[in-house]
Amino acid sequence: MHKRVIFARDRILGDPRVEITPMITTHRPYVHNLHLIQKDFLDGDYDYLITMDDDNPPLKNIIDLIFLDKDVMVCPTPVWNDEGGSFPIYFNVMVDEGKAGLTPLASSKRFKGVGLYEIDAGGSGCMIIARRVLEKMKAPFMRTWSDDGIVKWGGDFSFCRRAKEQGFSIWTHLDYMCQHFKELELTSVLKVIMEMKANG
Repeated sequence: MHKRVIFARDRILGDPRVEITPMITTHRPYVHNLHLIQKDFLDGDYDYLITMDDDNPPLKNIIDLIFLDKDVMVCPTPVWNDEGGSFPIYFNVMVDEGKAGLTPLASSKRFKGVGLYEIDAGGSGCMIIARRVLEKMKAPFMRTWSDDGIVKWGGDFSFCRRAKEQGFSIWTHLDYMCQHFKELELTSVLKVIMEMKANG
C-alpha cells in the first residue's frame, strides 16, 4: 500500500462526521475481492461503500462527497492511454457521446472545467457506492465478455453500466481527484520524450 494511500485513509478515518469501519482485504482475483467486500458490506449496517485501491489515494477528503447522496460517485484518476491518441494519460471518468466507445469526460462536449458531472462510467480505484445500489445488484463487478472471449468492459465499467440499467446514476467531482502511483522504468519514459522531441 502506497504511503499516500495510508495518509488518505487516516484522513478519512479521522473524519468525525461519519462512523467508518475499515475493511482491508487482499483476496485474488480483484473482482472476487470486490464481491467479498460487497457481501460483508450488505451483511453489515452500512450506508455507503468506499473503495480505494492500494495505489490510488484521493487528494481531498472524499467523505465530503457522501453528503451529496449520489448513487455512485467516481473520483477521477489518471490512467495510461493504451489506445494511443495525442496524450499518454487521461482521467478514468467517461461519457457516452454516441460514438463507438466511451470518451474521457475532459475530451467531451460536456466538459466545462472542475465541479460535479453526471457520467456514464468510471474506474473503481476510488469510488463511493450507496447501499441502495448494491442491494439491487448481484455480482455487479463481473467483467463483460464478447462472444469470442475478449473482455469488452472491465469490472468497474461493467458495474457502472449495470447500475445505470437499474436506474441509478453515476457521478464524478473533478475537485476530488486521485493520485495514481505506478512502478515505472525510466528509460521507457525517456524514449517517449525523445520521440516527442524528434517529431516536433
